Amino acid sequence: MTNISNNIAKIAKQISEPARSAILIVLMQGKALTASEIGILADLSPQATSNHLSKLKGAGLITGIAAGRHRYYKIENPLVAQALESLSLLTDLKTIKPPGHTRISKKLCFARSCYDHLAGYLGVLIFDRLEQLNYIERDHESFFLTAKGCDFFKEKFQI
Repeated sequence: MTNISNNIAKIAKQISEPARSAILIVLMQGKALTASEIGILADLSPQATSNHLSKLKGAGLITGIAAGRHRYYKIENPLVAQALESLSLLTDLKTIKPPGHTRISKKLCFARSCYDHLAGYLGVLIFDRLEQLNYIERDHESFFLTAKGCDFFKEKFQI
């Protein structure tokens, strides 16, 4: 048990630093970005960006890919994005404004993808409707397709 708790603490230490969590949030869009791009989007100096990228890479949360003169960074494992999303559910979202919130387009807020799934207002509407129609159900912290949902999707998509 001690090894697991120590490993969780090491990862939590990396994610809990605000600049590092900002970098990870930037990388959750699923695209590999250069350090310069990450720094601009996370509102960090080049030196701070480099320092934090090094620590995140050392912790195995991100990976760097060399391409010519540039190095592109991306999240190492989809579980990293999933963990960040789970942690975000514990925050008081009403008091948090995303970085550069004044520049976010209405179209992006309406429908966007977040790492590997539909998000934004449209994603929430679809999820809520699937739940209302009893096509999906909660099981503790997980969701699953009900028999009714399976029948619906089989019929609609000829699966």
